[in-house]
Amino acid sequence: MTRFLPPGLLDNFVVFGNRDLRFYLSGQMIVQTGLFMQSAAQAWLIWELTRSTAALGLIGVLNFVPTLLLGPVAGAVGDKVERRNLLLLTQSAAMLLAVTLTVLIATGAVQAWHIFVLAGALGILQAFEKPAGQALIGDLAGIDRVRQAVSVNMASFQVGRMIGPAFAGWLIGATGAATAFGLNAVSFLAFIGALLAIRPPRRESHLGQQAAGGFTDAIAYIRRKPAIQNLLIFNLLVSLFGMSVMQVMPAITTDLLGGDAQLLGLLMGASGAGALVGSLFFAPVVQRVHRINLAQAIGVFLVGLIIVGVGASRLPVLTGLFLLGEGSTIAVILAISSGLMQISAPPQMRARLIAISMMITMGAQPLAALLLGTTAQLFGAGPAVLANGVTLLTLATLLLLFRRSIRQTVDTFRPTVVPDPEATERPALVLAER
Repeated sequence: MTRFLPPGLLDNFVVFGNRDLRFYLSGQMIVQTGLFMQSAAQAWLIWELTRSTAALGLIGVLNFVPTLLLGPVAGAVGDKVERRNLLLLTQSAAMLLAVTLTVLIATGAVQAWHIFVLAGALGILQAFEKPAGQALIGDLAGIDRVRQAVSVNMASFQVGRMIGPAFAGWLIGATGAATAFGLNAVSFLAFIGALLAIRPPRRESHLGQQAAGGFTDAIAYIRRKPAIQNLLIFNLLVSLFGMSVMQVMPAITTDLLGGDAQLLGLLMGASGAGALVGSLFFAPVVQRVHRINLAQAIGVFLVGLIIVGVGASRLPVLTGLFLLGEGSTIAVILAISSGLMQISAPPQMRARLIAISMMITMGAQPLAALLLGTTAQLFGAGPAVLANGVTLLTLATLLLLFRRSIRQTVDTFRPTVVPDPEATERPALVLAER
């Protein structure tokens, strides 16, 4: 039966044979569902309190700007300390933030500034959690399975993205926003339990390494790798002009589609469903393409077309279909980037390289969210989203025409073993370019 399926379609499922990864990814799926519930409820609550798309953009700034500012420190910390212990600390603190917001909403004391402060605090915690969490996946999976593990982790993330907003929309209509925040607080217990159950392999901590110097080494490493540079460029573009569209979805839902919180949840869930399918099934197929940068560039162009469709649509079903395609295509682009970044990274530099990638992917979103929110406030959500799509189409076309390294072949299946100047026990794996 499997011989009739596209090569690589089922590659990702091999990681479920790893006990620690099963625990980790299951906990991640539950906590991400809770976080996306909170994100949708938070956006709707701010919209109800302020009726300002600029305020929606500010929430995006507060969620993501800590990743941009703290990336160098967070990456160095993730390479130096026990990653599981760092995650236990950040998840426990994030749970307390969710409990605080639940109490404020339930008592009727919540104000917009409360949400802004707590969003910023959560952003700081996630700036440290995400590089360490991604690097821990590499530790648990081993280099032979890291691409599959990263894709499945992204799929678990997208399960949360698909279920969380839709469930939050129903909860807001049925019981109010406080329930969504309260369930998010409970979801952290599942991930904390999973972290306590896993047994990460021992690794060298390199405690004598200076944080700034270590980050400089990571930058120098990327400068020697055109294929990695291309991955980061694609991540930047889809973050600035693709993913940022989700920040103004409440305005699109009400102003363009005439919908309510339930429709908002369904639309955000459609994007998550597309991302789930993309990361779980499409990404391993595309990863077999040796001109992987070219495939990603074409994907960026497709995202631009889809975003134009979102800005032009006035039909909820059509917008949902566009968001399904947007989620799937962006997920493939990001899953390929994350997997190849992990394969390329020397083990002692993994968290720092991931931090750089996240600084670009997530750090770009505050600027994008603020710019899109302000533009939508001035000219309307539809024209602002259309402008995003046209810009993405233009930049993708220019890259395809003028950046030659995008069209080069990159062998993603036979990493070359080379000496790692930082390694003391084992070699590093880097991409072989030809």
